[in-house]
This record gives sequence, C-alpha cells and structure tokens, in this order.
Amino acid sequence: MTTAHQPRFDPTKSRAVLLGVSRYDHLALTVPAARDNIEALATAFADPAVWGLPRRRINVVHDPSADDLAGYVEDAAQLVGEDGVLVVYYAGHAVRVGRSMRLLPREATDNPGTEFPVEGFVAAAQGAGARHRLLILDCCHAGNASAALPAEPFRVDEELSGWQLLAAVRSGPALDAGPEELHTPFTRALLDVLAHGRTDAAQWLTPADVLREAGDLLAGAGYPRPARSPAEFDRGWVRNVAWRPPEKRPVPFPRRSPGAPGEHSDRAGFESAWPMRQVPFEGRVPELARGRPAWGSRVPSCRSSGPGTRASGTSSTRCWPASPSRPIGSPTWPCCDWTFPTAVRPSRCSGCSPGNST
Repeated sequence: MTTAHQPRFDPTKSRAVLLGVSRYDHLALTVPAARDNIEALATAFADPAVWGLPRRRINVVHDPSADDLAGYVEDAAQLVGEDGVLVVYYAGHAVRVGRSMRLLPREATDNPGTEFPVEGFVAAAQGAGARHRLLILDCCHAGNASAALPAEPFRVDEELSGWQLLAAVRSGPALDAGPEELHTPFTRALLDVLAHGRTDAAQWLTPADVLREAGDLLAGAGYPRPARSPAEFDRGWVRNVAWRPPEKRPVPFPRRSPGAPGEHSDRAGFESAWPMRQVPFEGRVPELARGRPAWGSRVPSCRSSGPGTRASGTSSTRCWPASPSRPIGSPTWPCCDWTFPTAVRPSRCSGCSPGNST
C-alpha cells in the first residue's frame, strides 16, 4: 500500500480510555508503574507529532473500580466516529478463572466474583458507533484475552471490525518495572516506538507495526515478545517519526549524441526519443514493398477483360485491376501499375507495359 493512499484512524473521531490500577484496597498487590504508564501514554497520544488525539478525548482513570472499567469504556465507545478507533489500555494485575481471563479492579478481594472479565469490555462497547476497538493489556495472562475478543469482516473489501489485541505476554506473569524505572517493560517499549518510529515502515504505523517494533525492542533487551490477536486492522494509527519521504530524482531524457552507435548499442530501443531517427512517410508504395512477404497470395490479381494489347503482343486482352472502381495507374493499385516496384507487382500483371496500361 502506498503512503499517499494509506487509510488511518481519524484522531478527531477517536477516543482513548487509559486505566491503571497501582494499588488495591484489599490485596497486598501494587503496580506503582501503572500511574506513570497511563500518564505517559496520554501525553504521547495527544502529541501532534505522534497521533494528535485531542486531550478531551482521552480519559485517564487512576485506580478504577469495576464500574469504572465498564462505564468509561461504554461512554467512550458511544463517541467514536466511523473512521475512528476506541483505544482501551489497562495496566494492573489479572488472573485466570477457568478459561476466562479477568482483570483486578481496585476493590478486588481474594473471593471469587470480584474480578472484572474481559468480556465486560466487549459488552460495554456493544452496539456503539466504534467499529474498530484496540485493547492494550499490560498485565499477567494478557494473551489469553484474545479468545474473548470478536473480530468480524464487513464491507466488500473485508476490512476488519471488532477488537484487536496488543498483549504484554502470551500467558503467565508479566514483568513489572524495576526499582529505578518509571514504566513497565511493555509500556516502555510502546512509548519508545511512538517516540522513534520504525525505519522500514510506512508514514503511518498500524497497531501491528507498533507491536512488532515493540517486540523487537523487548527481545533485544532479553524480554519475551508480546502477543497479538489473529485479527489486525490495516489502518494507520500513529505517525511514524522515523519515516522520510522518498528522494525525488529527475529522470534524464535520452538524447543521441553526434556519432552515437546505432541499433545494436546499449541505447537501442529508445529510437523514438530521437527525432532524427524517425523515418518520414514516403507514401503507400514503399510501405507495400516492405510488406511484400506478409502479402503472400492475398495480393489482388488482374483480370483479363475487354479489348486491348499486352506487352507480349496479344491483342485480345488488356490488364485491369481486380476491382474496376479505381482507375488503372492509381498509385494505390498493386496491379498493372508501373509506378510500383517489380517485387510488388503480381505475376499475372507482369506482361503489362506503361504504354499498354490505361
């Protein structure tokens, strides 16, 4: 796809809900980097050099409850336009209950049923105007959320709608930030991609491009690669800071220099570029002479009709063209016309002479 025609998500029709749980009321769990994660992402999304998402379209929610997780997503989904995207980011803890992946809101306890299932995001955005929804999970077991996220094609071009997942890990625990680090490794990699881009990508990075570059950064630092859902949106999301427009170079018009070689030179095939090589039109006669091998037996023949004499001395016939609608002697008749070369003249007219053809 060319850069000029690359579709992208319109920031004026998009919304972002950034959820970070850094502490829990009833659990001895903390994720101090969650607060810094969502603040840094909000700044990056609002940067015109990255995405240019208006600040009023970004909801930054610290230590949300279960009602906040569903309520903010539901409200934001209603305000997303057709060409926009709903971005939902969550940083915190998560657990697996059977085959379901569940997030831990601020009020979660050790008792079952206090978690927030990922299906709650799907239900909250159901029926809203947001056709494209991007879920970014920086938590444990993040890759297991793909089973709960539907993605269906729509329109004749089979562009995907539904949910696309960007997950910190495929399964198991996610890595937390170190004592001297502000961000978790996954979110830090995302921020690096937003800030520096990808050199071999288009002007606008798709969510898959961002995740791929983030995975390369994590793998280079010794961390496991992130996970993604099978469904991927083929739309530009954020600006590729590393992209540069291709250099425009003038294409020289070939000119034949004086004394240049002919048809067998390395410039053969460009003869039309040199007016001096063009053969002027010399009439139909030379064209017919050059096309003689292709005529074969299809050359019109003379017919003997009427009184007259031939060069052989016969006085009973005279050469006429195959069609009497044109006068004998016309330069367009390939028969009994002595203005034509002998190679073109039909053999049955070989006895005609200028003095006998009228």
